[in-house]
Amino acid sequence: MAVNSLLTLLTLSILLQYNVVINAYAKSGGKGAAQEAEQLLQRMHMMYDQGDLSVKPNVVTYGAVIDAFAKSMDRNAAARADALLANMVALHQSDPVRHADLRPNTYVFNTVINVSCFMFVLSSIATVSACSCLTHSPFLLLLGMGKEQGARCCCQGRGDARGNG
Repeated sequence: MAVNSLLTLLTLSILLQYNVVINAYAKSGGKGAAQEAEQLLQRMHMMYDQGDLSVKPNVVTYGAVIDAFAKSMDRNAAARADALLANMVALHQSDPVRHADLRPNTYVFNTVINVSCFMFVLSSIATVSACSCLTHSPFLLLLGMGKEQGARCCCQGRGDARGNG
């Protein structure tokens, strides 16, 4: 019994070390950190598939990689986060017993939603163009606060970069 407990402890220790490194990438927010975290996740999968049970990625691993993309400011962050979530779901559904530890939790779902919303806001702000206000923003239109809902625009009456006015 003691040998099995020791092996379990060592297995968890190795997984914890990988998760700590991936989490460090996420917290750094450095250029390329999210890609490094994802490469480490892929390496863990490869090692696990080759029989190393001590590096099986779990929901914490995926959550950290998704968080790395959320903090990356990479323009493909939302797509990568969504793809990672889809991979988790596919693995979990393929074998719910073997991959029980890949069932997405609230943190993972919230992180994917947050990165998607954040990237949407950034792309919306970028579409404002030469107009110095945000009333043309698709994000504000979605919230019912944009120009089409009667909001005053700084470029009303003089035309904006889109020829509106």
